[in-house]
Amino acid sequence: MARADNAPSIEGDAEERRLIDRSAAGDQEAFRQLVIRHHRLVINVAYRALGELSLAEDVAQEVFLKVYKALPGYRHEKPFKHWLHRVAANAVTDALRRRRPMVSLDGMEQPPASRESDPMDVATRHDLQKAVRQAIASLPSHYRD
Repeated sequence: MARADNAPSIEGDAEERRLIDRSAAGDQEAFRQLVIRHHRLVINVAYRALGELSLAEDVAQEVFLKVYKALPGYRHEKPFKHWLHRVAANAVTDALRRRRPMVSLDGMEQPPASRESDPMDVATRHDLQKAVRQAIASLPSHYRD
């Protein structure tokens, strides 16, 4: 009897479901197998959006951590691959938000420092004001007004 074309897919789906269920129960080896199966998909999603392999790898790590934590709640209602793709797309969106351009203040022109901000100038002015007050106080009263 000839084998149906979709038979390997059904067997693969059943194996994947077992891996998901075992991973959700805490089986680290099963989760490692899921990561191996889907790592390329997650890297591709992230790399297409971010354009840097190192960032894509960071996002993939975040994705698989989120998936590991969320697997106990996964209900097999949609194909795992679709769910994983959505988690990856959301992680990419988060990474793009974090990566918004920051304006560096280092390259901006500094305003001229006010004379009041220089402690030496402030002390000199204070001393001068004190000397002027003393000089005025030493004048005869008819010159002070």
